Amino acid sequence: MLRVISIEGLERAMKQVELLYRPPQILELKERIDGEIRAAGVRASVTGVIDDAQVQQIVGLKLELDGLYGAWAEGELR
Repeated sequence: MLRVISIEGLERAMKQVELLYRPPQILELKERIDGEIRAAGVRASVTGVIDDAQVQQIVGLKLELDGLYGAWAEGELR
């Protein structure tokens, strides 16, 4: 799902970038994505094959993360 951020949301996002704080939902999803990427790398190095389903799952998680960042920028996440 494509999310368009308002000008106010973009300005809020720019201010938030200066902070070190990230909402727990974002941090948890980032950790999950990192784990999935590591697992995919190990699997590919062992089998010599990249698992398309695993790649699609990681892409879906990254799109979900983009949505969370958009929600945060719009003030929907704290």
